[in-house]
Amino acid sequence: MTKATMAKTDPDGAAGRAYRFGTFLLRPARRELVADGVPVTLGSRAFDLLAALVEHAGQVVSRDALTAVAWPRMVVEDSSLRVQIAHLRRVLGPEGPGIVTVPGQGYRFDGMVQVVDEGAAPAAQVIPAARVLPRRLTAIIGRDTEVARVQAVVQPGRVGTLVGIGGIGKTTVALAATERLAGDYADGICFLDLGTLPDPAQGLAAAFGAARMDALGHAMAGHRLLVVLDGCDYAPEAVAALLAQLAQAPGVAVLATSRHPLGAAAEHRLRLPPLDLPPEGEIDAARALTFGAVQLFASRAQASGAGYTLTDRDAPVVAALCRRLDGLPLAIELAAGCVAAFGVLGLLDQADDRFNLLEARRRSPQERQRSLRASLDWSYVRLSAPEQTALQRLSVLDGTFTLASAEAAIGADGIDSAAAADVLEALVAQSLVSAAAGDTSEGGPRFRLSPMVRAYARERLQAITSPR
Repeated sequence: MTKATMAKTDPDGAAGRAYRFGTFLLRPARRELVADGVPVTLGSRAFDLLAALVEHAGQVVSRDALTAVAWPRMVVEDSSLRVQIAHLRRVLGPEGPGIVTVPGQGYRFDGMVQVVDEGAAPAAQVIPAARVLPRRLTAIIGRDTEVARVQAVVQPGRVGTLVGIGGIGKTTVALAATERLAGDYADGICFLDLGTLPDPAQGLAAAFGAARMDALGHAMAGHRLLVVLDGCDYAPEAVAALLAQLAQAPGVAVLATSRHPLGAAAEHRLRLPPLDLPPEGEIDAARALTFGAVQLFASRAQASGAGYTLTDRDAPVVAALCRRLDGLPLAIELAAGCVAAFGVLGLLDQADDRFNLLEARRRSPQERQRSLRASLDWSYVRLSAPEQTALQRLSVLDGTFTLASAEAAIGADGIDSAAAADVLEALVAQSLVSAAAGDTSEGGPRFRLSPMVRAYARERLQAITSPR
């Protein structure tokens, strides 16, 4: 937003116009800011700066333009503007809408703003401010097909849910698809990580500029917006309430990530598979690198500082390692980070013991995405007690197993087969147990635990059965 453009605006706004964002209501004409109905004391310059930023929510307002608003016909140092912005950030609070510094350009109000005409009927318009998507730390590899599938599913009036076990790459795929879809939604994108909201119910409503969740549906009507909800299993009740409201806004599309389906109306589920794996047998480097799992390993090993390049000699070993890690992206990334210490042969030798992969860590904004143990802990603690016990008992079954074998293992304490089948179904829904693809031989469909889930569940089982 240039200085000339700002000069053409009316800083006080129309007589009855107000702006609602989070728990705040800004009335420019009355020079009033209230939070939860309580007036907030702001200095004159801070108020003018806030009004200018809110009225241009989602746009970058230059330093010169803001200086002209708050200090007309005066020459001031940049530090004066920085002091006022810092004060506004303290007033808005760490959980409120943010004022983002855009290096070399100015500042942007990064919150959902609801325009309210207080001099007319209580009609509302939600103006979604531009949302900055989380920066992916690394390039996405081996997921072109899945990203395209997500793009096809995400449509206005629909909930597209990307389902899969922790560490499978749901957030990565969702972000890649969102980046490609951004231009299709005139009102922008709203990305929300449920794991970062201390109070998800209140936080979700505030993120859309509504004081209450039940006021959101009407306010969102008529807008074309993409809402991305990451980590829905963290707050299922708040997500269900939000989706019920968004169902009233046919122009809103929702892309969700979760470890289990949401059960929402108009939900289209996409279960994210592991990365594609090379078949058993001899393979050279060129052929191995056509598979997503090997591509990921080679890329991350090279980026780790080990100076690694996949050779024909290593290709069969890396292919075997990726198969043993079940094509799980998080496990492959962690293994690749250890290549300098162990070499690829050493990694394969230690893979059966998981070479502390459960503990190995990587960079990630979220704790639950930094290690396999953190990811599995996240899922495990959200299971019911019978589901935790069932997962522990299933860990003693090697390879694939039938429904009858699962029922026998789960029902060791006299649990009937119907109850055992229900618990198994719940574990499948939570992405901790999977159907063994293409294996429906004698005994009906077969199931399996990934190597990492089995190792984790056995550890849990041993913790309660080993003498102290």
